[in-house]
Amino acid sequence: MVKGANSLPARAAETSALQLTSVKFASQPASDTFRVQLRTTTAGDVPVKLWLENKRTKHQWECTVEDVKAHAPKDANYVLPAAVVLAGLKAALLAKDGEGKTPCNDCDVDLEGTSTDAMVVVLTMKAFGGLTASYSFGLTPLAVAKTDVLEAKIRDLEEEVAALKAARSTPGDNAQLWVELKELRTNMRSRGYYSGTYY
Repeated sequence: MVKGANSLPARAAETSALQLTSVKFASQPASDTFRVQLRTTTAGDVPVKLWLENKRTKHQWECTVEDVKAHAPKDANYVLPAAVVLAGLKAALLAKDGEGKTPCNDCDVDLEGTSTDAMVVVLTMKAFGGLTASYSFGLTPLAVAKTDVLEAKIRDLEEEVAALKAARSTPGDNAQLWVELKELRTNMRSRGYYSGTYY
């Protein structure tokens, strides 16, 4: 079932818990990078909305988690508290983000499925050396209108502009270049090679 891109109304008490722009998953092609957003209540608890966008294809998916128990394996003897699962999901997603690379030794997250179908985010958490808990979050594909694709492309451009601004030389480098340029002009003027003005 494909839902509209804005099929769920924003809740008044909803807040962005995590926004990542360069997430890579092991089960997906190396050329695919995902934008991920995790929205939760202001208390940091369920319900939670997980949204993903493939930056190459612009396909989008979402999952609303009302109860963490519904995402645990059916034969599980235990279910971790929602706050623990959400913290593990955040840490695992941060570890997959190409911009931050925050390591997470006790948790992992993967995205299973093909880019045109329903996808599943699988969170695996390890504790006490041998205890493993796994949670699966089924993602529903969203209908992406042309305006949504344009918005996604604008987000891509905004990210590129921000990266270019960050990569620009620092003000200290520019000041040093100006000092060296003035010294060069003075030296050239003293030898009769330069008659221009300083800026």
